[in-house]
Amino acid sequence: PVDYESRSSYSFSVEVLNPIVDPRFLRRGPFKDRASIRVAVLDADEPPRFSRSRYHMDVSENCPPACTVGRVSAVDPDTGLTNNIRFSIDPQSDPEALFRISSETGLITTAMELDREREHWHNITVIATQRGQRSLFVHHFVLCRH
Repeated sequence: PVDYESRSSYSFSVEVLNPIVDPRFLRRGPFKDRASIRVAVLDADEPPRFSRSRYHMDVSENCPPACTVGRVSAVDPDTGLTNNIRFSIDPQSDPEALFRISSETGLITTAMELDREREHWHNITVIATQRGQRSLFVHHFVLCRH
């Protein structure tokens, strides 16, 4: 596959040859031609990419609401920028709404006090969306332990 970010164009030449020549036209040879070809790769808008393949975060038990759990980050592969990425938590992965995330910074905090005796692991899904491109998003799993 071609990738605009790694190479935006390709150039090559092609040669055509007529291997069977009518003897009456031998003096008109050579019976081949060459052309230069340049292929421009168009940039496809790609979804954000998280900076790490996995996130494992620890938080203290009985930590009060708004306690920092950790931070996720992502980049727009088309521009290399991080300031046009917005974060959210998939509500299906956190039905009790135990966590909050800053849409601007990716900072994950607790929304309420967590109880280790009740549940000591939480798997939440963070969604990174490119601003202005609601159709360009990516899901990422975050494991939180307390």
